[in-house]
Amino acid sequence: MDGFRTLGISLPLSWSPTSLLSAAARARGRRTATLPMDLVGFGYAALVTFGSILGYKRRGGVPSLIAGLVVGFLAAYGAYRVSNDKRDIKVSLFTAFFLATIMGVRFKRSKKIMPAGLVAGLSLMMILRLVMLLL
Repeated sequence: MDGFRTLGISLPLSWSPTSLLSAAARARGRRTATLPMDLVGFGYAALVTFGSILGYKRRGGVPSLIAGLVVGFLAAYGAYRVSNDKRDIKVSLFTAFFLATIMGVRFKRSKKIMPAGLVAGLSLMMILRLVMLLL
């Protein structure tokens, strides 16, 4: 205590290390913790959305454009939900599973890596990542 007085710091009479720890714990409890954004999920959604627009520009398939935009926006909504609660993976998991299934079938039929194999592989990695979030 004398070392604190020489520095010009005065402590209250009821000072103890446990009182400082409990004060710190109370201060932490008052703050609202914000979770980091799901940047991987948003990147996945952007890739799907951008891919559907690029596919429309190259081939002109309106149904593929609409389906790609809907799935891309669903993936973005799922990433938003995961950003708010790490355990809320239902929408993201459904979207990734849907894309992995559809693009996996297209890849098996066409044997082309781009775009079907790439999107199927990324969707499988997204499923694995989402399951790992639950552990």
